[in-house]
Amino acid sequence: MKIVLDTSAILSGMNFSDDNRYLITENVKRELKRGEDLMRVEMAEKEGVLRVAEPKERYVAAVRRKAEALGEDRALSEADISTLSLALELREKGEEAVLATDDYGIQNIAKALSINYAAITEKGISKVLTWHYVCLGCGQGYDRDIKLCEICGSKLKRRVKRGG
Repeated sequence: MKIVLDTSAILSGMNFSDDNRYLITENVKRELKRGEDLMRVEMAEKEGVLRVAEPKERYVAAVRRKAEALGEDRALSEADISTLSLALELREKGEEAVLATDDYGIQNIAKALSINYAAITEKGISKVLTWHYVCLGCGQGYDRDIKLCEICGSKLKRRVKRGG
């Protein structure tokens, strides 16, 4: 089984074992700051337990479309998108893989795309969430984040869409 790790999985102190094949993307590696976490990743790479892989662009595009449809697009980093894309590509190729993450946004997209995922230290989400944006001033709702309300100019807040 392959385990695709996001940054939160590495930062949780997850230990790499020889019995699994771990994968990360270059974007995840870039998110790690110098220090113990990066050193553990580099050691696992040298030992052949972990490798850096990049998803094909069509999987990145599919993840971006799903993230936009659910209102998660502004909440995901490039590392999050590449991690989800790699897990999606593995699933589409019929490979047994799981995405290890404590990030609820990543879990939300994974669930919506039928990607197997496992929470590391947190409970994890139980259903797919769809987000919308509500004006803090007048309460006007929007399906996309436009930063400022078109009616009163106030900032918007992201909220879970009821029934979504």
